[in-house]
Amino acid sequence: MDFEDHIYDSNEQLDRQSQLQKIKKDIAGNYAGGAEVATVSGLFDLLLGCGPLPQKLVDKHFLGNLVSYLLPFIATTRYTRQELLLSAGHIAEYIYFSKTGFARGFFIQKKTGREITDFLWSEHSIITVPYSFFQQQPSQTFIEIMPETELMSISFHDLRTCIKKYPVVEVFSRNVILQYNAYVAKRSHQLSSLSAWERYIELLNTHPDIEQKVSKGVIASYLNIAPQSLSRMLKYKRHP
Repeated sequence: MDFEDHIYDSNEQLDRQSQLQKIKKDIAGNYAGGAEVATVSGLFDLLLGCGPLPQKLVDKHFLGNLVSYLLPFIATTRYTRQELLLSAGHIAEYIYFSKTGFARGFFIQKKTGREITDFLWSEHSIITVPYSFFQQQPSQTFIEIMPETELMSISFHDLRTCIKKYPVVEVFSRNVILQYNAYVAKRSHQLSSLSAWERYIELLNTHPDIEQKVSKGVIASYLNIAPQSLSRMLKYKRHP
């Protein structure tokens, strides 16, 4: 059965959740007291949040060796100002996991020169352009981080080194792609089926503090409406 075609019944889902909790508990047991533990545990939780769990990850000894091997490859960086992590036309050399802060992905519309935001990432998110990172192809998307954002990162080269040593790590790559595809499908549905106001409500439900993180112009572009339309909508509908 192909990875993407794996479908769970209710019992399998419960078993999978139990296995995931065991993995997180084993990580904490191996690294109790370390500041990295909660973040690494959160990262595993996110990366294993969909798709089948490899049985090897349930083995405490194997998991401990894997995490010990991975940690030296992971860098943590705090950004105090707004800046670009990736520009269109460049290859994504790193994949990021946000500990705190906020980021967005956008492209520049050729006809108007407008920035169109199509990705928003809050804390505990995987930040990358999958086709650019995994295929090492030029990105069409810019990635911009907001001030006071802290990220963990691993380079493409280092990730390939880890996969060569521990092939099971490949499941992380697959799950990132699955999550990306699910996000794109959901976003496409929202843009085609929901009104601008409904999309705005969905946005607030997903990112309650979005208005403190980015400008109204960014919010409008994510909703696929003009900034003036957003202002009018908020005026007449009133802020929820």
